[in-house]
Amino acid sequence: MTVTDEMYRRVVMAVPEGIWVVDPEGRTIFSNQRMAEILGVAFESMPQQSCFTCVYPEDADSARSNFARALAGDRRPFDFRLQRADGSPVWVSITCMPMNNDDGVPFGLLGMFSEITERKLAVDALRASEERLWEIINVASVGVAQTDLTARLEMVNDRFCAIFGYAREELLGKSLRELSHPDDLLNIVEQTRRLLSGEIPYLCVDKRHIRKDGAIIWSRVHKSCIRDLAGQPTHTIVVLEEITEAVLAQAALKESEERFRAMADSAPVLISLWDTGLNPIFCSSHLLAFAGRTEEQLRTGGFEDLVHPDDLERVDAAVRAAVQRQGAFEIEVRMRRADGEYRSMLTNGTPRFAAGTYAGYVMITVDITEFKRKQEYLMAMQKLESLGVLAAGIAHDFNNLLGGILASAELISAGGEQGAPLDEESLLRIRTAAIRGGEIVRQLMAYGGEESQAFSSVEIPQLVNEMLELLKISISKRAVLNVDFPAGLPSVRANTAQLRQVVLNLIVNASEALEDTQGVIAITAARVSGDDYQPAVLASQDYVSLTVSDSGCGMTEEVQARIFDPFFTSKFAGRGLGLASVQGIIRSHGGAIHVTSAPGRGSRFEVLLPVASEPVSEPAAPAEPGASSEGDPMAATVLIVEDEEALRTAVSKMLRLRGFRVLESGDGADALNLLRRNAPPVDVVLLDLNLPGASGPEVLAELQAIRPGAKVILTSAYSRERVQAGLGGELNWPYIRKPYQLAELTALLLSISRGAAGGQ
Repeated sequence: MTVTDEMYRRVVMAVPEGIWVVDPEGRTIFSNQRMAEILGVAFESMPQQSCFTCVYPEDADSARSNFARALAGDRRPFDFRLQRADGSPVWVSITCMPMNNDDGVPFGLLGMFSEITERKLAVDALRASEERLWEIINVASVGVAQTDLTARLEMVNDRFCAIFGYAREELLGKSLRELSHPDDLLNIVEQTRRLLSGEIPYLCVDKRHIRKDGAIIWSRVHKSCIRDLAGQPTHTIVVLEEITEAVLAQAALKESEERFRAMADSAPVLISLWDTGLNPIFCSSHLLAFAGRTEEQLRTGGFEDLVHPDDLERVDAAVRAAVQRQGAFEIEVRMRRADGEYRSMLTNGTPRFAAGTYAGYVMITVDITEFKRKQEYLMAMQKLESLGVLAAGIAHDFNNLLGGILASAELISAGGEQGAPLDEESLLRIRTAAIRGGEIVRQLMAYGGEESQAFSSVEIPQLVNEMLELLKISISKRAVLNVDFPAGLPSVRANTAQLRQVVLNLIVNASEALEDTQGVIAITAARVSGDDYQPAVLASQDYVSLTVSDSGCGMTEEVQARIFDPFFTSKFAGRGLGLASVQGIIRSHGGAIHVTSAPGRGSRFEVLLPVASEPVSEPAAPAEPGASSEGDPMAATVLIVEDEEALRTAVSKMLRLRGFRVLESGDGADALNLLRRNAPPVDVVLLDLNLPGASGPEVLAELQAIRPGAKVILTSAYSRERVQAGLGGELNWPYIRKPYQLAELTALLLSISRGAAGGQ
């Protein structure tokens, strides 16, 4: 071997590629050490190796095809796997060249093998990663595309194709500009220029595109730029989200809001929207004009300043209670207009919901000031119009009472002339007629707001039985009374006079419903619970139920709907106040009244009154006529100051029969003169507060000056409250209301005069 041959051998043995020379059958002619290392065999065994036996079985056919191609002179490299001695595959890239003899006939093939296993695995991993990434992109819910710098599509996913209605093959190579709406093209081109130049890092714009079928769609376009290592742009990535439905919905919402605002601004009411925190989020133009403020001013707490201070707490409590239950509410409130005038307003609040979730309130406020004024005027006119009927009815009742009194008095007079015994029944009729007349007056005064509002514990059985005794000669003679009061019935908190009025009306009505036929009036009472009544109009507490029912003619539904109207009556000459005042009294007592009736089946009135919290105190029994009390009343002198001569004369005679000394005065000035003379001394003064000359309050004030500590009983036809108000809010003297019974007056005088007998 020459020196040159040795040098070449050493070079071949030192190169990092494997060198393998084989004959046309693949048998080894020569190899270097690196080739043995690639195959994982000893270098000494290389002469026995055949290149075809070292090819990985799955790549054998490809290797033979490429071997023949290279032997024919094709020097293009190719990749395949060899099988190492341990059976593992190794990837190699081979470049071959044929070796020819002097005749140009190939006798072998020289191959240079580069091991590329790591590179091949990396490429395969990268390819797999790219495939997975493409799968992800392809199933994305947004359109994704890659373009070159001229906006031509290089890659699109399925969603991108679906958005535009094209097949993938139709889109690839097409410019995005061809898909853009002409009116939006200049803007997106300018934005893309800024993106490629680096002025902006990315772009996001809402724009229109044109589908294959010509339909215009809206999309939100996100675009970013891919740059090389030198920072130069190479491609753009486009992410496209179709927002056509959202844009149309937003446009529809805007149109709806504009329609709502136009409607709210044109409606002659004040409209506002509130969020869940009771903050206004919309105010109509009429509301802003009413308040004289901007929407921003109202949003920052201006609403509270509009409400009258006296209404603020009530309104706030009502609104918050409605919000807590998320229910509707209606409330009347006084609100200050921009000119400073307080107007009566009616506000209706309705909860609003968005997708089933509570979102706040819609409030509509109506100015009802003029309506209330007209309503008050119409009510006044209605009362005036009804005054004729009312006066006729009352005159009818009083004429009946006076006729009864006159007839009874004449009967007594005729009996006296004939020496007959005193007619007790006629006297009872006169007494009953007077009581009924007083009840009619009280009824009118209660309707006019003048009735006493003093409350005390009242036993219903005792009160009803007292009324029955008085009504026996007035109710229908053909009526059978059935009374059922259980033992241990609790007392109620009530105004005695008003409760008598209730009983009077209900029993008289029941009697009149019998229409002169045989019938039954049933009066019952029981203790009940407010929880047992629906709808829930009563508080959760115990009540006494007083029921008056009859077997009379009954009422139609139309009549039942109107029986509590102030001037409605089904009677020929009725007063038109009975049941209206009954309902007002019951409501003022915190109770309720229920009616059940049908034509031909009678009627049932149930009155419910709250049970009193404190026990009933037994009233002192009135002194019987002619009864004597401790101490001798003969020594007591009573001054009666009363301008009604008939009443003064009758009371004076009765008191003298009871043993009192009585002085009479018909006016205030005469009474004061008598008191100043102090002859004879006066122990008790029965003072009417409505006098000619010096008035009752003036006489009372002068009496206290000239006779400090004098005992006085005040009397009037007005209620205790009105008398108290006329005396400056205080009533420190005993009071007896007209018309009073003489037994009641006698008992009161006896109790007062005991400490004054003998004069002062």
